[in-house]
Amino acid sequence: MTVIDALRDDVRAGRYGDASIAYGPAGPPWCSEGLLGRIAVASQAAGALVHTHLLETRAERRFADAEH
Repeated sequence: MTVIDALRDDVRAGRYGDASIAYGPAGPPWCSEGLLGRIAVASQAAGALVHTHLLETRAERRFADAEH
């Protein structure tokens, strides 16, 4: 989270042109509920996008159905 926050500060300062920084958790099967919650709160507070991969395989779908 610290790295993303620093990158977002750099973008706001104009260090990367018109770049945009999004939060990018790999996907629910590889992230804890705590991490996903922190990303949800941080992205909402910053007005930032979240990019993740969801349900790319049947196994991931079974995981999602079982966990959520």
